[in-house]
Amino acid sequence: MGTRTSTTSALAPSRRRRRWALALAGLLACCAAATAATADATTATASAQVAPDALDGFSRAAVRSAWTGTADPALAVPTAWTGLVADCRAGAPSAAAQQSALDMVNLYRDLTDLSHVRFDTALSAQAQRAALIMDAQGALSHNPPDTWACWTAEGVSAAGRSNLYLGPTSGARAVLGYIDDPGASNTSVGHRRWILDPGQEVMGHGQTGRANALYVVAPQAVDPSAPEWIPWPSAGYLPVQAEPEGR
Repeated sequence: MGTRTSTTSALAPSRRRRRWALALAGLLACCAAATAATADATTATASAQVAPDALDGFSRAAVRSAWTGTADPALAVPTAWTGLVADCRAGAPSAAAQQSALDMVNLYRDLTDLSHVRFDTALSAQAQRAALIMDAQGALSHNPPDTWACWTAEGVSAAGRSNLYLGPTSGARAVLGYIDDPGASNTSVGHRRWILDPGQEVMGHGQTGRANALYVVAPQAVDPSAPEWIPWPSAGYLPVQAEPEGR
């Protein structure tokens, strides 16, 4: 994702409208066999979601504080990956890197009045295997063949259930890419829709030196009060960094 010159204090009010931003080269939306061809999620019974801290999206100061207090620190955290492609060692990102990626996911969910999610340890381990395959092969696929470097059945399974990103990045910065979701190949903005799906409550996250896998096809909460769709940009104020392509 290209860099953008902006300041953390720059915010602009947005109207409730749909903006279908479209796909980062080297970034794939998840499309598991268990789901339909769209990014709409199937629902399953699951435990209660974590409620977000109240964020007044119509308060310029509150939104600025949320971004500078969460996104800026999260984006500064290095991956500190413990694995090694040459040995096909999956390793793991540091605990701080995992937390920073989760913080970015939940910040965007706060901006859209959605419940927080958590990262599941088992799903994250699977996502880590998927990220390793992408890093080792230098390519992206939701169904990589067994001829790909560092191939494992667990990694392939996770690849089919994850948003995928390839390129020097951190988990938090990959989340920025998923939300922006530019490019002609992602007209359905599937990456963003998975992250902002109202039913989401648990995800997994894997990160290597240059690949990311965000496991998003997981059991979901059944919430009759959840909205049918989420507008993006969200209503109220929005940091310009959260919408790199502008309006």
